[in-house]
Amino acid sequence: MKEVTRRDFLKYVGAGALGLVARPRLLSALDRGLPSALDASDVVQCFHDGATSGATINEAVVQMMVDESIMALAGIRNVGEAWKTLFPGITDASIIGIKVNCINSSHHTNPEVVNCICNGLAQMDVGTPFKKNNIIIWDRTNGELTACGYTKYTGADPDTVRCFGTNEAGVGYDNDVTFNVNGSTQHPSKILSQMVDYLIDAAVLRTHSQGVVKHNKKNH
Repeated sequence: MKEVTRRDFLKYVGAGALGLVARPRLLSALDRGLPSALDASDVVQCFHDGATSGATINEAVVQMMVDESIMALAGIRNVGEAWKTLFPGITDASIIGIKVNCINSSHHTNPEVVNCICNGLAQMDVGTPFKKNNIIIWDRTNGELTACGYTKYTGADPDTVRCFGTNEAGVGYDNDVTFNVNGSTQHPSKILSQMVDYLIDAAVLRTHSQGVVKHNKKNH
């Protein structure tokens, strides 16, 4: 197989770690001859011609892509068991956070992709199926989340994924924890520091004036 350049690698990651052909085509980092500096991490690229129709994301196709990708990454042909390998010690009481990026509504983490991740997580067997209510989709503000198509959690359905921003009442930032972000003192969201046991970074790759490169880290 031909090599993938660093530029192409970043382009694929910028699409959300899944490149957006009839059947999913899976390629590993080592298959594609990635630069040695990147070989320390396992990377799965998944391609499908039907992932999008114009600007519309075909969630059923993306679900298949996400499922196939996680099984390829884990080397297990069971979606729930594959996801479970990423969370050592997970129990039915564990909380998984999914950090999305919605500050730019024209270039954000797509809700359809996040839905597919949540559907996979719900297939984990932790004595019982992992509860969707134990998943928190989050970002900086409620308004930015809803502007990008996410539905803010109201507490009405205990079997629903929770979704809210750091500005949600009773949340806020953790002043007891300090990050140095490119020379600037910042505090993480309490969602990160106090509410979740595991984190999935559903990244959007782009520049950022403060963090230099946006890997969803700046507004943690």
